[in-house]
Amino acid sequence: MANDVRVFLRSGASFFRPRAMEPINVNRNDLIGVELEHILASESFKGSKRCQAFLKYVVERATSGYADQLKERTLGIELFGRDPAYDTGEDAIVRVKANEVRKRLAQYSMGAAPERRVRIELPPGAYVPQFDWYQEPTREKKSKKYVSIKWLAVVSSLLLSIAGIVYSIGLPRNPLELFWEPLIAGTTAPIVCLGHPDVYIPIDGEPPSNYVASYPAQQLKPVAYVENKLNTHPAVELIRDGYVGIGDSNAGFLVGRALQSLGKGSQARLGDDVSFSDLKKSPAVLVGGFSNRWTMSMTSGLRFSFAEQDQKRVIVDHNQPGKVWSVPSLSKTGHATEDYALVSRLLVSRTGQVLISIAGISGYGSQAAGEFVTDSLSLKKLASSAPKNWENMNMQVVLRTKVVGETPTPAEVVATYYWR
Repeated sequence: MANDVRVFLRSGASFFRPRAMEPINVNRNDLIGVELEHILASESFKGSKRCQAFLKYVVERATSGYADQLKERTLGIELFGRDPAYDTGEDAIVRVKANEVRKRLAQYSMGAAPERRVRIELPPGAYVPQFDWYQEPTREKKSKKYVSIKWLAVVSSLLLSIAGIVYSIGLPRNPLELFWEPLIAGTTAPIVCLGHPDVYIPIDGEPPSNYVASYPAQQLKPVAYVENKLNTHPAVELIRDGYVGIGDSNAGFLVGRALQSLGKGSQARLGDDVSFSDLKKSPAVLVGGFSNRWTMSMTSGLRFSFAEQDQKRVIVDHNQPGKVWSVPSLSKTGHATEDYALVSRLLVSRTGQVLISIAGISGYGSQAAGEFVTDSLSLKKLASSAPKNWENMNMQVVLRTKVVGETPTPAEVVATYYWR
């Protein structure tokens, strides 16, 4: 075992506040292995395969003499399949998982057998495990000391747990993790549900340009509803599930990448491929507004929601009658100079699962909203004005973005609402 693996001997009477510590013969890997098996099989760890794999890896590497290799980048590559050149500043998966392992170790210590010979810890800010050894009392003294040792173990475990909580509270956490944590806390991979707009394709080739100018998309009719092909209306075929908007697609990609950086996989699906039963089984991210039937359904009863007023698509504030946000310059071809978007996060939705909706009035807004909820700086700015403990609250955010050419600019917050 390498010298930098911290191994100490503590007498039973000195468990809580040892008066003396001395290095012991480090040939005790078997006892460490037994304790590791107990930890991995405990209630605190058996529900998280990633935490099990993390702890098993660092303990086995340390006891094999490779503690000096337990660095953040190495763990990211070996445990989470990251590219060797990945940016550890942007991808916090190792730090997030290590913090979770520390919390689970503290929980395990609460109920661990007081007569255990070794305690395995992961010190804050480090990835090299620490092994604290307890000297077994002599046979004639064991019975007298058992009760006091037991209670000292309980007290120490409680203090360790409290210290872990204080440590986690004391350090500022990445707002990106705080926003997405409710969605990724479970074991089920979330569904990223993409909307798909209705697309009309002329059945007799492209219509003349004057048809495009005279008949905006919302006035076109599927060929089944065109009684006379000789009239002035172009005959078109309606395609409902063959296309995805560029803005929705970009937002879905950003969400998937963010979830991956937080150590969570996801499954991308189109709206019509997702049933209510699917949403009851898995947390979900709904991307797209009017193009996504699930967004329209799941957010319709919230304070902010999408609606159509005077043949315009808008976001309404149900708490302020008459308050709406609309796209003032949406052209017949779908181009706009600005757009509005709505982000909703429901910790418990009608499905019983965490639900996040990311949607714009048009595709520009969806893309801008996707960029907003996957950008640490944008979420940090949002958190600075949010109520205390916002990460554990339901929330809605109305965003505004300007469009330069075909690219939405970073979104600005125009309204927020938090509730429990």
